[in-house]
Amino acid sequence: MTQEKIFKIQVKYFLNIEGLSYFPTWYQEVLQEVKQQDGFMEITYDSLKSNPIISLSFSREEKLELWASTKRHDELFEKIEAYFIQPVEVEIIEN
Repeated sequence: MTQEKIFKIQVKYFLNIEGLSYFPTWYQEVLQEVKQQDGFMEITYDSLKSNPIISLSFSREEKLELWASTKRHDELFEKIEAYFIQPVEVEIIEN
């Protein structure tokens, strides 16, 4: 029996001071939305550094892509994008 591979990404955010202050509130909004998505597995974040990093896991890449293509995802992204000092860095994490 083969174990299904979980699809995981890390997103690193580069935010100004206001963005760093807003990030925990924004993360809670994201959490409430993403946990309702089909295939969602886990979301965590590390804000100890000056650049917060979100780790997001879905059961399959296609499920993550479906979430990323929703209007709500776009709305949430636009909220945090207003605080960017440079674009996010996205990394696929191998199991």
